[in-house]
Amino acid sequence: MKKLFYCIVIFIIVSASFSCVTTSNAATSQSSKNRPLLFSFLPIEVKTAVVPSKEKLITSTPQSTAFTDIKQIPQEKIVKLINTVGINTQKTFKPGETLYSFINGQVIEVDTTGSTAWGKYILIEGSYKYFLSDGEKNTKYRILICYLADIAPDIKPMITIKPNMILGTINIDSAGKSTNILLFTPDTQDVFLNFSTPTYPVDFRNNRWFHISTLLNQNSEYFFKYPEWSPYEAAYTFCHWHDPETGEERRDPPPPNFSEVTFIQSGCRFSLQLEKRPYLLTAEEQQHIENKLNIFRSVVAFGDFVSVTTWKDKDYTYYLFWGPRMNGYIQEEWEPQKLVTISAAIITADVVTNSLVLYVSEFSYKPISQKLDLVKNTVLKFED
Repeated sequence: MKKLFYCIVIFIIVSASFSCVTTSNAATSQSSKNRPLLFSFLPIEVKTAVVPSKEKLITSTPQSTAFTDIKQIPQEKIVKLINTVGINTQKTFKPGETLYSFINGQVIEVDTTGSTAWGKYILIEGSYKYFLSDGEKNTKYRILICYLADIAPDIKPMITIKPNMILGTINIDSAGKSTNILLFTPDTQDVFLNFSTPTYPVDFRNNRWFHISTLLNQNSEYFFKYPEWSPYEAAYTFCHWHDPETGEERRDPPPPNFSEVTFIQSGCRFSLQLEKRPYLLTAEEQQHIENKLNIFRSVVAFGDFVSVTTWKDKDYTYYLFWGPRMNGYIQEEWEPQKLVTISAAIITADVVTNSLVLYVSEFSYKPISQKLDLVKNTVLKFED
């Protein structure tokens, strides 16, 4: 009889405890649902949703790991390379103009006498970091600046090059040996360079040669700047607070008057099904948003607020702001049935309202693989 009594007591205690936990969880869940919106005056697009990307871009193994020896390239191939992937010197430079560096890198070789078929040249090695589906990629390339009138005395092998350093003097030669700039890499399958190239690249001596503007393509730079990461994962990572007494990470609603500001120097690239064109902000709404978010401008680089795409899921609210240029393009190109790939900086995560605030850096309706396939099928091949 005593056993039965003890069992009944234990059952009641356990049931009561479970009931308290359930009630507590329900209360927390209800409290989460009752959180105010960060920008309550903005419309929520109920059908806009993030869609997992089917296009996974992963790091490929380079077909070659060695940079070609430029001193072994004969004159006729040099002329062909310059005519195919070189710059138009006369439209780019003036005779006798000072040439300044436009990259970070390290000098590999310098020829101040013009002892090879490249004339007086500087060979600089650099690297570029960007993000693919499997994480960060670091590609190495070399910049060859040839047929210079002269080379700055400070430019010597192994020195570090930084932007705006004086490299030398431009030469404009009517005989065809004007200053020119070429980019090449042994990583022929590099996604960034192949996606960015404005012209057909050239395969020659196990390296791929590109026009220099390939490296300076800002649209591609912004597009690959952030990791492939869903906004939900980003919100879950950043939308939390820490208990001031215990330091414990908390995901329940913070206490009243919580005012911690979250600065985030990150972003994400994701695919979005846009229900509508972004909502155009009124001047009053722009000012209100500017007042709220201007504190982040010194840390996160973003422009003016012109329009916004807002959506919700079960846990978070997302505000994706568009600047003047990106808004102009998306208003024209919006297609309701097509996925758009967006690269966006994260301005902040507001833990009080469970909101993630983003700013569009670049977007594309065209699959990345479409451009890569085009380059693969049209790359020019020079025979030795």
